[in-house]
Amino acid sequence: MTDFVEVDFLGVETLKSGDAITVRYRLGDTTQVHVVDGGYIETGEKIVAHLQSTYGTSHVDHLVLTHPDQDHANGLRSILEHCTVGKLWMNRPWLYAEQLIDRFETYNSVV
Repeated sequence: MTDFVEVDFLGVETLKSGDAITVRYRLGDTTQVHVVDGGYIETGEKIVAHLQSTYGTSHVDHLVLTHPDQDHANGLRSILEHCTVGKLWMNRPWLYAEQLIDRFETYNSVV
């Protein structure tokens, strides 16, 4: 079969920002599905439906959360509940808070 890359930007259904991106690609004999951000809670249901109807799968090889704002993170709940996920990629800033706190003038505590 022919190699391909397919990228879909799903509507987040708001005037505010937010992202919900699905990627499916084939390289040789390997096909993978990635989801980058999940938009709001309602967006997650649309992503699951899109994966099932367009990609023909409920499996996500790589689920990426770029940052934990609600317009990127909340929709991931539906994906985690209704799909199998190979790897979850996310930033966990609390792990580095002690080392970074001095760089922020308006913060004096990591708690």
